[in-house]
Amino acid sequence: MTPTDAMRDAAYALHEEWGPTRAIDRKTLLARHFPKLSDADLESLLRDCAAVNATVASLVEAGAADIAQQLQAAHPFLSGIGLQRAVFLVNYYAWHDGYAR
Repeated sequence: MTPTDAMRDAAYALHEEWGPTRAIDRKTLLARHFPKLSDADLESLLRDCAAVNATVASLVEAGAADIAQQLQAAHPFLSGIGLQRAVFLVNYYAWHDGYAR
C-alpha cells in the first residue's frame, strides 16, 4: 500500500508529537498507526518528515511571513493536521531560538 497524501500529512503530525509519545521510536510509532504499510513505505514517510523538518528550520531562520504557503509549496501533501503542526513548529522555534521579530 502506497502512502496517500492524507497519510503523509497525518504521519508528519504524529512524527512531531510532544509528550510521552516522543519517547517511542518514530518508525515504530508510524508502524503502529499505519500497520498496512511496508517497511519501505515507512522509510518513505520518515524521509518526508525529515524533509518537512528541514523546510521548517529554513523558514524559522528566514523569518518567512507566508509560512503555510511555503510549506505547502515545498510539501504538497501537507494540508491538515500536518500543516498545522509544521506552522506551529516554525512559530515555536522562531520564538524559542530568538528569530521571532
